[in-house]
Amino acid sequence: MKKLTAVIFFSFCFLFAFTQEEADSYRPFRFGIKAEPNMGWLKPETSTFKYKKPSLGFAYGIMMDIGLGSNNYALATGLEVVYLGGTIEYPNYIKVDNIGYIGITEAKYSMQYVNIPLHLKLKTNEIGYLTYFAHMGIDAGVKLKANANVNNLLAGVSSQFEYSEKKIDVSKETKLFRPAMCIGIGAEYNISGNTSIVFGASFHNGFTNVFSKNKVVYKVDNKGNVLTHPSGEPLKDDKKAHALTNYIALTMGIFF
Repeated sequence: MKKLTAVIFFSFCFLFAFTQEEADSYRPFRFGIKAEPNMGWLKPETSTFKYKKPSLGFAYGIMMDIGLGSNNYALATGLEVVYLGGTIEYPNYIKVDNIGYIGITEAKYSMQYVNIPLHLKLKTNEIGYLTYFAHMGIDAGVKLKANANVNNLLAGVSSQFEYSEKKIDVSKETKLFRPAMCIGIGAEYNISGNTSIVFGASFHNGFTNVFSKNKVVYKVDNKGNVLTHPSGEPLKDDKKAHALTNYIALTMGIFF
């Protein structure tokens, strides 16, 4: 995180170094559309949960720049739909045909949010046909839906076996709101008049737990196996499931 902060700091210095005198035509409002392929992952902070691999996602929506008295400063906002996810692994207890089994679950989460970015955007004046910018701020996301594909490796009577489920609704075990910090850089290429192509890259760091209190964590032994009562029922842990949602996005858009 310190390295990333340093990169953004020097990016801002770069912007100020190339900022020229104010252009003649101040535009207090700009409107555009964008698409953002992304690579997302879940970062577990519960000791028995493990990161496995990232997932590819996508976002699309409208973008707006609201001027702050100068073409070099703006509030960057808009409305977008974001698809993101990631795969994690954790010890679990699963019932198959009313029979309980302990084992390991690999879960690929896929979540959809409607998001409102609120970013401070710093821009240079046009250098050739390019305008460079950096932005930093908050993403305010509200969950629309969440599902998971799970593959369970379970311990049977004589051997292990796999039990998989697709597109399980996990809305109840994931939280409704997703606040995040976003930092990014990019550039605009002027095509003609007020029309510009936008391209850039950004990092979106969720800073609250993605899981709700309904996500169960089980107690495990020193081998990582779920502990059970003599009756066969699993022992639930008092600690909460905790993971952060992060993603890196590439922006492609157009301002009109």
